[in-house]
This record gives sequence, C-alpha cells and structure tokens, in this order.
Amino acid sequence: MPTIPISNKNTPTSGENPKRSRSIADIVAPRTGATRPREDPPILKKVAPKPEPIPVSVPASAPVLAPRPVAATPINPVRTGAWRSTDGSSTPTSAISNDDRNQWRSNGVKKSALPPEESKEIERIDRSVAEFFVKKPAPAASPATQRLEEPLSVRSWKPERTRIPLRVWLWGGGGLGALAAVIILLSTIFARVLINIRPFTETLTLPPVALRVSPSAQSIDASQGVIPGEYIEFSDQKQFQGAATGKQFVNSKARGVVTISNAYSSQPQVLVANTRFVTTDGKVFRLEKSVTVPGAKVDNGNITPNTITATIVASAAGDQYNIGPSDFVIPGFQGTPKYKTFTAKSDAAFTGGLVGEAVVATDADIKKAVESATADMFNSLRDSLNNKIPPGFNVVDGARQVAITNVDAPPAKFPGATFQVTVSGKVQAIAFRPPDEGNLIAALFSTTTPRVFIPAKSSVDHRSVALDIAKKQLSFVVAGSIALGTRLDSDALAAALAGKSADDITSIIRGAPGIEAFKMKFFPFWLWRAPSDQTKVKITIEPFPGA
Repeated sequence: MPTIPISNKNTPTSGENPKRSRSIADIVAPRTGATRPREDPPILKKVAPKPEPIPVSVPASAPVLAPRPVAATPINPVRTGAWRSTDGSSTPTSAISNDDRNQWRSNGVKKSALPPEESKEIERIDRSVAEFFVKKPAPAASPATQRLEEPLSVRSWKPERTRIPLRVWLWGGGGLGALAAVIILLSTIFARVLINIRPFTETLTLPPVALRVSPSAQSIDASQGVIPGEYIEFSDQKQFQGAATGKQFVNSKARGVVTISNAYSSQPQVLVANTRFVTTDGKVFRLEKSVTVPGAKVDNGNITPNTITATIVASAAGDQYNIGPSDFVIPGFQGTPKYKTFTAKSDAAFTGGLVGEAVVATDADIKKAVESATADMFNSLRDSLNNKIPPGFNVVDGARQVAITNVDAPPAKFPGATFQVTVSGKVQAIAFRPPDEGNLIAALFSTTTPRVFIPAKSSVDHRSVALDIAKKQLSFVVAGSIALGTRLDSDALAAALAGKSADDITSIIRGAPGIEAFKMKFFPFWLWRAPSDQTKVKITIEPFPGA
C-alpha cells in the first residue's frame, strides 16, 4: 500500500529536518494502544513553535490497518521523528520503505469489516490525532519561568577588605584632635559660672529721728546723726519800671544807676555820699548814698575787677541831664593811679530832670511799684537758687532763706511818666545728698547685716526744719515708712564659691543671710564644679528699685 504523505505549506522537503515529516504510520500508531515509555524530564524544555493545522483525508476505500502484534509507543515526532517500541528499540520513520508500509497495511482489516464500536473508536482516535496537530502550542515560558527551571546553584560571597586611605585617617585624627582641644579650652580657660542673686527686702516704720546737715562734715556719722552738706549763698539786683499818675510843677534833677568798678587792688574802697561822677562831656552827677566798692580779685598777678551798683543824681535841675547810657570818671582820684582804675558806667538812660509842670509819681505809684518789684525779685532769687544747687543735691522746704536787702525808689513827686525801682536780694541755703540721708537711716537699722535704703519704696517726711545761718547748719526730723534691702558683697561671695560643686554652691547661697532667690548657670553645660579662679565666678546682684 502506498504511503500517504501528509504535508502542508510547512511540510519540509527532502533534506530538511525529518522531524517535520509525517506518515500514516505516524498518525495511526496510537491506535494500537501502545504507550510511550517515560522519559526523564529535561532540565530546560524549549517549547516548539505551534504548527499549522494539517488536514488529513483518508479515502474510504483505504484498508484499515490492524494493530501490530508488538505495540509501539510513539514519542514526540517533532523531537525525534521515530517510534520507540516497548523493548527499547526504535526505528526512524524515514527508514521504513514503501514495501514495508504496504505489507503492514495488507495485513490489516478493512474499515468496513470492523465492528461498529471499533469503527467509532478509530474515528474518535482520528479526531484526537487531528486535534493534537490543530491545537496551539502552550505559550512560551517567560524568562522568569525559564530561570526557575534552571538548576539552582548556591554561591557564597565574602566582601573584600577595603583599605582606608591615609589622608582619611589624617583628616579624621585631626578633626578628633581639634574637637578634643575645643572641649579642653571650654572646660578650662573659658569655663564660667554665672550666678544671679536677688537680695532680700523688707518694709519698716521709721520712728521720728533727728538729723543734722553740716557743710563741714566729710562723711556720714550715724552715731551723731550727721550727714555732709553744701552751703549756698549768692546776691542779685534788678531794676523794675513804675508808672506815674500825678501832675505838678516841678524843679527836679535827673537821676540814674551806675556800676562802679574797682580794678586797682584787692582792698575795698569807700565812696562817701555826694562823690562826683563826671561824663565825658562834663556833666556832673553826685553819689546819692555812701557805698563800699569791693576789692578786685588778684590771681597770680592777674586782676579781675569787682563791681557794685549805686544811684547818682544830677548836680542841677533840668532836662539836659536826662542823658543816655554813659561812661563816668571820679575826679576826686585825679592825679593818682585810682583815677584810671576806678570807673563807672550806666546801662540805662537818666530820667527825672525837669523844670516846669510835668507828670509826677505819687506816693501810691511808688508804693505799688516797690511791692511789685519786691515780689518779682523774690521769685527771681528762688528760681536762681534751683540753678545754683549742685547736681545730686537737694534743698528741702525750710532749708533756704531769701532776703530783700535793698529797695531803691524815687521820692514822691518825682517827675516823669515812668520811674525806676532797684531791688537787691540775697539767698542762703544748705543742700544735702538724698542718698546720704538714706544711708544714714539704713545704718541705724544695720545691726548685724548691712542694709540699703530703697527710696522708690519709701516715704519719708521732713519735719521741724531749722536753718541756722550763723552756724551754717541745718537740722530736721525724719519719720515715715521705709524699705530696706540687704547689702551683699559680690567679691566676697565669689571667693567663697570658687572651686565648689553645684550642690555646695546651692548650700552656701541658701545659708547666706539676706538672699531671697538666686539663679545659677554653668558654662559649658557639662561642668559640675565652679572654676578655682575667683574672677570666673560671675555674680550679678539685682539692683533695688531706685537705689
């Protein structure tokens, strides 16, 4: 029986791989019921590409092959292209001749001669064979699957020893050395202990205490109740204008005020009343009252003139003596050195010279002008005192004396619409430093612990103030409510705390009298003991309010 080739467009030609050749024997071999021997699974299977479906047609007149006596188990024709028998021998399909195939088929039985059940079984097997070649191959294994199918091998790994470069060692060692140096410097040279202390304060009632201020005292004497002070004394003179309201026929002389200077010597010079003063144009005026010109100030041969003011009156009546500011000489000194060293000068015009009916000052006008000038002079002297008090000193009420020493006013019926009143005054006072007063009060209460007077929290009254000008002393009584704080010695405390541990410092400060609270800080923070150097123990004592 001739061989029926099964081929399609993928069927190899002669010389191609025999694995792609198929024959009827290859197809019908499974009908014999033979089983393929088990093969050892390969380590890695390569999935063959899916072959195209191969149509198989068998003529109806073709004889049906009978099963061979020896069952053969087909192996994958794609891989080997041969049949393998149960005894282990195999014959490639390409080695079977056509005569053998015809002989094999002639021994078979016609399909139509088979029982119906066997025919159906053969048809079922044919369909199974056809479906086998029509089925798509399994999808190719993914790389991950292939890797899993490869035999696993265990490898051990040991890291290689890395050599650190020399410069890394040098830089690292230098950095550690610098860090160690910084730590040592901070712990020794720059080590500090900062302690902030708040002193203890208390409020007490001050009973009446007599105090005395003496300019001759050099320091506070708590046992005598004496504090040092400053004596203040000065004089001043001012001119004030008054208005005249009366009318009368007059025959009056002009008058004015001059300043007399002594540049001759340090000895005072007395000028009697009616001493002549002459202007540069020959007008003569006479001194109204006797005066004493103070002596000049002589310092290393340098003479500073001293002065005094006085009123001079024209030698005759008439308005020709109503002159403006002028210079005067004293003709009585002519021919002596005093002629050029004793001089006079007026700063204001002379008034009052008149012969005839004129406006004159009445008694009421003069009295009113004197009262106003005196009050203004008193206020001026008091204001001047405030400017002459030394910085840091204070003058309590009753510790000053303001006096009007002289009032020079024209007589009644003095001609002129206005007239001039000259007022002289003098101030005497004793000032003292308020801190000295507070320290004396604190000293009275400092029996065992030194105290500090706190003025911001104290209220002290000054009573029975008495100024003794003759002795140049001031006495008064103080009383009220006072606040006192503890006086602490930071240097002595720093010496006691140097070299002590934190616990010892806490014990010493808590045991010291007069300390209300404190704060302590070490630098650097890892220190636990104060430096032995006293200067590195920084103690700050909080100041008292207003102290």
